[in-house]
Amino acid sequence: MRRRYAARAASRGVGPVQWVSTGNLSVATPVIGHGGPPLVAKSDGTLVVGRARLDNRDEIAAANGVDAAGASDLELVLHTVARSGTAHVGNLVGDFAFVAVDRASGDIVAVRDPFGVKPLFYTRTATEIAFASHPSILSDADALNPEYVAHFLVATVPPNESTIYPNINAVPSGATVLCRAGAVVIEPFWSADDFDFDYTIDVQTSIETFQTLFARAVELRLSSSGPTWAHLSGGLDSSSVVAMAQRLAQLGTVSEGLAGTLTIVDHTADGDERHYSDIVLAATGLKNQQVAGYWHWQNDGSPPPLTEEPSSVYTLWALERRLYAELRKTEVGVLLSGLGADHYLTGNLYYIADWLAQGRFADAFRELARWSSLARTSFWRLAAQNALTPLLPAGMTLLGPRSSQWAVPAWINPQFARAVSIRAKMRGAGLTRPSLEKRDASTRPRSRFLANIASAMRGFGTYLERPITNVQHAYPFLYRPLVEFSLRLPPGLRAQPFARKWILREAMRGILPEEIRTRTTKGGTTGRFQWSLLRERARVDDILRDPILGQMGYIDVDELRKGVEAARSNQCEAVNAVMCALSLETWLRVRSGRWHAMGPVHQ
Repeated sequence: MRRRYAARAASRGVGPVQWVSTGNLSVATPVIGHGGPPLVAKSDGTLVVGRARLDNRDEIAAANGVDAAGASDLELVLHTVARSGTAHVGNLVGDFAFVAVDRASGDIVAVRDPFGVKPLFYTRTATEIAFASHPSILSDADALNPEYVAHFLVATVPPNESTIYPNINAVPSGATVLCRAGAVVIEPFWSADDFDFDYTIDVQTSIETFQTLFARAVELRLSSSGPTWAHLSGGLDSSSVVAMAQRLAQLGTVSEGLAGTLTIVDHTADGDERHYSDIVLAATGLKNQQVAGYWHWQNDGSPPPLTEEPSSVYTLWALERRLYAELRKTEVGVLLSGLGADHYLTGNLYYIADWLAQGRFADAFRELARWSSLARTSFWRLAAQNALTPLLPAGMTLLGPRSSQWAVPAWINPQFARAVSIRAKMRGAGLTRPSLEKRDASTRPRSRFLANIASAMRGFGTYLERPITNVQHAYPFLYRPLVEFSLRLPPGLRAQPFARKWILREAMRGILPEEIRTRTTKGGTTGRFQWSLLRERARVDDILRDPILGQMGYIDVDELRKGVEAARSNQCEAVNAVMCALSLETWLRVRSGRWHAMGPVHQ
């Protein structure tokens, strides 16, 4: 077993590895240089292996009667598990993924943070169970998971536990996987489904509380182990992170603010956000490093990286390597990201369906009229999408099967589409419905508004950057107290016409420049992809000569070629699905050794 997993680790560039063993458990971790975070912690009765970054170090240390100053975050995790098993893992606040073993009983438990920031995977056979931070190390098969492929090809989020490798699953976010006496039991310790609206807090107090929690979230992620930079796109979320970090530095709350910002410049018409990022830079005076002149399939002189799993933007590997090169020049310790807010702060209009279910017909009609008037959109289409369809049985919609919203791309093999129920996956991505059963006699049926947000939160780990480099990413919007407070906010404090994320906008009043705080537009990435299809025509045509996805029966190659040509001429409604298909095909070609260099090198 050791030889098998060590060989896989070496083939994936993870090795060399060092081993720790106890009983019938063997642990392999990469050999890291001096000063790196510990990956193993052990006491007389417990061993823990993994990664952890805790936001509540002092609280966890006090609960376990240890000195926080003398313990690493992973050692604090060890004390928690050694003292009470999994009973108090829900008290750990931060980003973590670890496996612990009780040496006396032989019980093994794997735990992952509520938002899936740290990756952790497992597989089980008749004779062993194995966990890894890299799913490919657990797989020796060339086959693909068809359910994962189906979600990927229609640009929807695969189930949180699914991977592209058959029989290999992710440890669910906010859950434990307990292995005891040959049985495996999965238990959640945190779920967005457990939160309901809190109507007792007034609007002004909500704004002040949100601002306090957001400030704390940023403060905790300003690294003390090296310069902290932040990604700055010019959008509301990343700009808020940057502005709040500098406000904390001005107030003296932190000794040092950001050392700089990093901006990806897209020169296409719908993607150029420099006007907005420049406004933030002028207000904060921060240094800004820009990366421009990138495109999909760009030949930067190095072969494409074989990432653990594909992503819709896999073909932008040259961009990621350039980003890392810029960060390495300044020895960046942490890169702050604005990801996270979209999933729980944007809100949705399903609260109108909730009103209809409660018999509030007049309120629902007035709200639909207000939104349709301000957004200048069809009242009836808005009603069908957000008020009526969510009340129908799962799989039904008033928009009709021919609606482009639910149309299966023509290049997906019809037999494969039927076998994996691909249309249901597309509808389910936007129409997650709650169970209407009451959890107990004192609670109401589950809100459709909240159920939709909880579904998005369950799949959040899929959206996170899994960088090909070792720069640590940090996500202020995933500070758990901030998320939990926000999940209790009534719909009106999250979703307003032309003011999505309303409470964030109000909390940043006076901190964020007004043009950014009140903007309603957002840059797109479609233009850059379409330009790349033209720029790399020879490469894309070569990919489509005999694609692996066609050989496996997942796509109709002729139809995909038509889709690519339509995307090049801006006549394709499913550009994201084209990008996903080509990204997956490219990843498979790299994985199978069928990639070869083409064209001149562009740095």
